Amino acid sequence: MDNWSSVLFAMAGGVVLSLGNLSTQYAWAFVGLSVVEVISSSMTVVIGTTLNYFLDGKINKAEILFPGVGCFLVAVCLASAVHSSNAADYKAKLSSWPIDNETGKGTVLPSASEEAVLKDRENGGGPIRKAKAGTATFLIELEKRRSIKVFGKSMFIGLTLTFFAGVCFSLFSPAFNLATNDQWHTLKQGVPKLLWESPNRPLRPI
Repeated sequence: MDNWSSVLFAMAGGVVLSLGNLSTQYAWAFVGLSVVEVISSSMTVVIGTTLNYFLDGKINKAEILFPGVGCFLVAVCLASAVHSSNAADYKAKLSSWPIDNETGKGTVLPSASEEAVLKDRENGGGPIRKAKAGTATFLIELEKRRSIKVFGKSMFIGLTLTFFAGVCFSLFSPAFNLATNDQWHTLKQGVPKLLWESPNRPLRPI
């Protein structure tokens, strides 16, 4: 059947979804879960809903739909402000790290039985020193353990990755909308459209 245009739209939806997921993995390391998820999810709603609204011939009531979209747009702006605040906070903490390291902001596990169990399995050393969450020592220990190194890199890289992921996620739904409903009339006369049945079943012609 000559329905390759619809198949390509469906494949494009899968590609942008995969790119969005991959970008999200890297963005988490740079700007954190709270910023990444809020921005990418809100952008998915704002852009995806707007595109589908026009693709579907404005069948939904704009006065009901877009106030909700506006709320998600506000969430994008607020999350971007949180990113700026976090960047300044991390910079201040890391600049004071030598002082924190000398004063020893962390606790050594007191119980001998716990020490015997909780050894540093990576280095084979003594008991694990538990840095207080949010301190410079905690951030440095986290950097040593993570596979994606972010120290010395601009946090705006993470913000860029986050916005890119949001755009990719937002294109997923319109791409499948075009694949199943053919609003751009790319199919020839008489060629069946594709039907999306469920997440567990593939697209099939109807």
